[in-house]
Amino acid sequence: MKNIITIIILFSINFNVFAQVDAKDFAQKYLSIIKHSDVEEMTRLMHPDALNKFKYFVLQTFNDSKKKQAKSDLFPIFKVSSLKELKALDASKFYNRFNAWIYKTQPRLVSMMRGANTKVIGVVNEKEFAHVLYRLSLNINCKTIDKLAVISLKKHGDNWRSLLTQDAETSAMGLKNRYQ
Repeated sequence: MKNIITIIILFSINFNVFAQVDAKDFAQKYLSIIKHSDVEEMTRLMHPDALNKFKYFVLQTFNDSKKKQAKSDLFPIFKVSSLKELKALDASKFYNRFNAWIYKTQPRLVSMMRGANTKVIGVVNEKEFAHVLYRLSLNINCKTIDKLAVISLKKHGDNWRSLLTQDAETSAMGLKNRYQ
């Protein structure tokens, strides 16, 4: 009985260490993809729940009083000509088109990210989630800005996938506020 308990404890410890390394490796890969502006791969590594949430937040923009202005501003970003077309985009394509537009129209942001340094500090596991703490160092106007940030991950099958960062959620919700 004592041996069985020892074996169970050893397997539990090893599984937790493996999950932690796995999430850390995923986060390092994901941060590298963001740094190199690979929108296709970035989208592929997003959790479906995050993609759907992003689409939901943005579509809320079209329920408010300034929806005519929202259509004028946002349809070109998503390369659509009607709300029906926009709603018909799958969440992955929706997210991809938005980020492709960001990278295309914000060259200073792209340049800043390419010069950024990231270092994963640690991982906190929570059931089917992993929260990865990392340090982001950016050079802005010849000044180095250090920021601690978190990427939350969620399992999708056997693989980790990224959830929306708090900044991304806030930006998506900010669109709704802009068109109220």
